[in-house]
Amino acid sequence: MPADAKRGRLLLLIAAAITLFGDFMVISLRIWQVGFATAPASTIRWLLTLALFYGIWRGYGWVRWLMVGLIAVGLLLLLPTLARTLNPILIGVGAQFGVTLALLIFPKSPNYAFERPVKSATGARGQRVIRFAPSARLKALRSAAQRER
Repeated sequence: MPADAKRGRLLLLIAAAITLFGDFMVISLRIWQVGFATAPASTIRWLLTLALFYGIWRGYGWVRWLMVGLIAVGLLLLLPTLARTLNPILIGVGAQFGVTLALLIFPKSPNYAFERPVKSATGARGQRVIRFAPSARLKALRSAAQRER
């Protein structure tokens, strides 16, 4: 696996850990304050977040942008409440959303982590070969480079 892909996978793991751990802490605090009335909905939301990160890990680009959109909407809905009351829990949730957005959007190397491995039938010596399928972004760059020749 190329170094950029390894770095991208690491950044993706960091984003997933921050998001899932932060959500788990908020769910735990909510259960402690209110009781188990909100536990089923919160648990389903946490499991959906886990499933979305798994989809990103498997290389589905649309899942990445769906996750970015959902986190951005959550952050935008959180900001007015955060501006009125400086609650430490809301500050933590806002920081969690901001860091996760930054890790999913801005660095170039996570893009390389989202390439799905493809197994061809056989290699030169009859062994299975694993390559990485290029994304649409890389295909566009490659075709532009070929046109310049």
